[in-house]
Amino acid sequence: MSWIKTLVVLCLITISMFFSADFLYTKFIFVETDNEKIYRISHNVFHHTLSSSYNGTGLWGGKIYDVCTDINGFKSSCEDSNNESKHFDIAFIGDSFTEAIGMEYNNSFVGMFANDFPYTTVANLGVSSYSPTIYYSKIKWLLEHGYKFDHIYVFVDISDIQDESVYGAGLRKFTVVRRLRTFMKENFILFRTGYYFFQNISFEKVEQADEEVEQADEEVEQAAIYTIDRSAWTYDINAKGYGDIGVSGSVDKAVLQMTALYDLLRSNGIKLSVGVYPWPAQLHEIKHSPDRENMQSQIWRSFCEQRCENFVDLFPRYAELVETYGVDQVYSDYFIPGDVHYNVEGNRLIYEEIIKATR
Repeated sequence: MSWIKTLVVLCLITISMFFSADFLYTKFIFVETDNEKIYRISHNVFHHTLSSSYNGTGLWGGKIYDVCTDINGFKSSCEDSNNESKHFDIAFIGDSFTEAIGMEYNNSFVGMFANDFPYTTVANLGVSSYSPTIYYSKIKWLLEHGYKFDHIYVFVDISDIQDESVYGAGLRKFTVVRRLRTFMKENFILFRTGYYFFQNISFEKVEQADEEVEQADEEVEQAAIYTIDRSAWTYDINAKGYGDIGVSGSVDKAVLQMTALYDLLRSNGIKLSVGVYPWPAQLHEIKHSPDRENMQSQIWRSFCEQRCENFVDLFPRYAELVETYGVDQVYSDYFIPGDVHYNVEGNRLIYEEIIKATR
């Protein structure tokens, strides 16, 4: 039996030496070259966020663009990234559309608003793949940590409904296993690389919850831009990809989380406004059903009754554009080519509707 004991000891020593070397290499030698992994970080309460005081570049759809965050980890103008304030007149929260992925801050609708109202303090709390569950948990955490807001705009994205089915009950705060996985991923680059290598050659890729969240943020081919599953629920209540609770359950959960957010804001004397806007798929829906209000508009207009300071609805504006110019021309004018996200002009349209709604 002594040789077994010796073998076990040698294995333990080898493993300890490997992980010690891996940790030292990761912390003191390895330089992360993927900027997206540098400034997109996990959070143990609201799942993920942006790192603080980042000044560098992001990559989206093959385009490299400037990205800056302030000390709070909020996307900001690079000229104003030294802002240390925790008190904001207006904050915007949403997913990748509000973060304005692929856009410099000044070209985003939040940046346009901030630039035109220089004496109003503005925060962009939006981050890719957020949804009502995270809107609530992030704002609650910020309020508990001394942040103050007078008015919060929540831009609810079409994809938020599917994201709610993924996040399930609450955020399922990081379990011990999940914390361990995150720790290993961030501190042992050699182990992480080897793990992914053997995983890829040994197993077929399977759909997982986190992958479902990220699928909408991948570049899509132009031919399929109008038929993405993530945006199908507004015209197909039986759309696939919404887990066990389905589209209806996901909608109910999104409304429940937004109601909790409203109650939280009201108890803190903070005004709430809500905004909605179409994806490319909804342009076709508008064309074929011009007299029917889109489900996204219906749900959040109803929610806003007796709750919201303003309801910013981009659907009527896009209905006018589609009627005048047609679906393909509107897509070309206001969206990033081959993508579901808005270009500069699409962001400007949102900004203009915000201004209209506040008058």
